[in-house]
Amino acid sequence: MRMKNGILAIALGSLVSAGALVAGCSDDAPMKADAGTVPTTTTTATSSTPTTTLYERLGKLDGIKTAVKAIVVEELKDANIRSYFYFQLNATPGRPTPAQIEECLSNQLAKIAGGPEQYPLTVAGGFVCRSDMKAVHADLRIPGATFDKFIEIAGGVLTAAKVAPADIKAVADALVATKGAVVDPAASGDFKPPTDAGGGG
Repeated sequence: MRMKNGILAIALGSLVSAGALVAGCSDDAPMKADAGTVPTTTTTATSSTPTTTLYERLGKLDGIKTAVKAIVVEELKDANIRSYFYFQLNATPGRPTPAQIEECLSNQLAKIAGGPEQYPLTVAGGFVCRSDMKAVHADLRIPGATFDKFIEIAGGVLTAAKVAPADIKAVADALVATKGAVVDPAASGDFKPPTDAGGGG
């Protein structure tokens, strides 16, 4: 997989977030990685100043959307991570759809990377991307090991897409900055749906 015309050209099917949803549909406040000023290996002969921003190197919003789709496709291949998409995979009323989560996460990451996108925002269908990471993920009770696996898979997708290591680190750092709000230290294993004897999460 290669960068083409500034857009991550990754062959993929259609998505459901990125853990997000581990990271998706959440506030950008905890995610500060000074992404727009991350050094790049592309510099001029006389200067060490980056010639582009992280946002530009990721292919702007279109490239970020493509990357998010590719990441989620890979995330859903893992049964443990897929279990945390319970509400999306079961089209639960009142919950964001896979497409809405994708749009939220893409705009969130675009803003973090230095783009002009706004976050939070209202996406197609009227869903408002939420701004409280802790509240967004509270009923999922995501274990630390699941969060870490999500980050590892995302990094692997970006590596395969030939994204520069420094840029992958900037994205990973932004996601890892949300861990304290996303993870439930007492949780483990797969997601337990609300219909389970355990009451969910």
